[in-house]
Amino acid sequence: MLHGGRYPRARFHLSSDVRITMFDRKHAALHREASSRPDANFEPGAKLAIARRQALFHANDPAASLYEVLTGSFMVCRLLADGRRQIVSLVLPGALCGFTHGPLHEYSCEALVPSTVVAYDRAILSTGSEIGVGLAAKMEQEICALSEHIVLLGRRTTEERLAMFLVQCARNWKTASDQNGILFRIPMTRVEIGDYLGMSLETVSRGIASFERRGLIRTGGRQGEMRVFDLDALASARSTQRKVRAHSG
Repeated sequence: MLHGGRYPRARFHLSSDVRITMFDRKHAALHREASSRPDANFEPGAKLAIARRQALFHANDPAASLYEVLTGSFMVCRLLADGRRQIVSLVLPGALCGFTHGPLHEYSCEALVPSTVVAYDRAILSTGSEIGVGLAAKMEQEICALSEHIVLLGRRTTEERLAMFLVQCARNWKTASDQNGILFRIPMTRVEIGDYLGMSLETVSRGIASFERRGLIRTGGRQGEMRVFDLDALASARSTQRKVRAHSG
C-alpha cells in the first residue's frame, strides 16, 4: 500500500544469533581485507582469537599470512566442482595452516572450537631467521601428517579408517580418563567425519554402531561425546571385509 506516493519502509528485527553471525562475518572480512594490503605485515607473535565455526580464511583469499595454532583446532577443506566437500586436514595446537604455493589460499580453514592462532607474515620463511627456520620445520611435519592421511585413505578399509580416526580423537580431544577408559568429545559432525575420511554419513554411522555393539566404544548423551574402553583394541580393530579377504587369499 502506498503512503504519500512511497512504499512503506520495512522494519526488520534481527535476532541476537543473526547479529552475532553478521558481526563474525564482518570481523572476518575486515581481517581478510587487512591481510591483503601490502603494508599489513603481522609482527611475529601477533595473536588472533577465532570463534567456533568462524573462518580463519577462505579459498581464493589473499595468502598474506601463515598461522600457528596455539589453542583449539581447525579443519582445512576444499569445495569440489560437483558440490562435495573434502576435508584434507585437521590442524591442532602446535601445527601450521595457511601455507600455499601461490598468492591466494587454495583451501578454506574453519575453527572447530574457539581457538587462538599466531599470525606470521609469509615473507618470514625466506629471511633465514630463527622463527622462519622453526616454521619451515613445522611445515615438514605437516607434509608428513598429510602423507599419513593419504595412506589412511588409500590402504585402509572404511572401518579401519574410522577406528584410527577415533583413536586420534581420543588422544587429541580427551576430556577425562579413568579405569573405564577415555572420555572425549569430537567437535565435528558425522557428515564432516565422512568428508575427512572419504566416507558417506551412513557408513560413518554404521561403523560407530558396529564398534558400540562390539563393546569398543560407547556414545554419550551430548553430541559428539564418546568413551573408548581400550585404545589398543580399537586401534587393532579389523573390519569383516578385510578378514574375509584374508581368509579367501
